[in-house]
Amino acid sequence: MHVMQSSREWKQSWPKHIRWIWNKQVTANGEDPRRVVLVTTYNAWQARSAKEKSKDSLFNQ
Repeated sequence: MHVMQSSREWKQSWPKHIRWIWNKQVTANGEDPRRVVLVTTYNAWQARSAKEKSKDSLFNQ
């Protein structure tokens, strides 16, 4: 599995694919440190974008 090979392209598709890729392929082999980092990063990204969205909706009211 050479996910990291095309990391630039791969990162562009994070929002849609990251959970699927890592949950399907890595969880089966136990916790993978890369998965922990990625999931943490992804969760932080989700939280930030949710925060941005709520900020926007406050401004737009």
